[in-house]
Amino acid sequence: MIQSITKKKHLLNVIEFFQTFFSYDFYITENNTRIYISDYSSIRKLFAQSIRLLMSLDKGRCSGVLSVWKSVGGDKIRYYLKLGALDEKTAEQLLTILLWNFTKDLYVKVRKDNKFLGVLKRKGFRFQAGRGSQVLLYRKYIVPIRKSNERNINDNRNTSTLLLKRDE
Repeated sequence: MIQSITKKKHLLNVIEFFQTFFSYDFYITENNTRIYISDYSSIRKLFAQSIRLLMSLDKGRCSGVLSVWKSVGGDKIRYYLKLGALDEKTAEQLLTILLWNFTKDLYVKVRKDNKFLGVLKRKGFRFQAGRGSQVLLYRKYIVPIRKSNERNINDNRNTSTLLLKRDE
């Protein structure tokens, strides 16, 4: 089950997850230094910096965490994604829920040997730049287009009058 993380309710689950899970790609930055999520203080900083936090619960235990944080540099605002999960299926489920509900362009910086690189590409992330052992992937938000045969809820047409006009 995928759900939003709240500090009071899910803090222990998140701490337990990061005590067993480590990834070089899941970190936060402070004063241009990387802080890997591993203890209570780094998790508190993760909560403070993230604008969206999702977790996957499997039999009451956390099996994945997804974080989105806002980066402001100069006149550019970018939204970066951090993804940590025990397996590809969990990572894909977390990404699916996020992409359904997030309406901004997303960036993710991962190592070239990241085990979720294939999942990210399947979800629409494309190569933007490379630097050493890391790659920057980008996913442009595309506004969903309503199919022409779908009826809009705000449509004032009455279907019964349309049927009468056809029969006349």
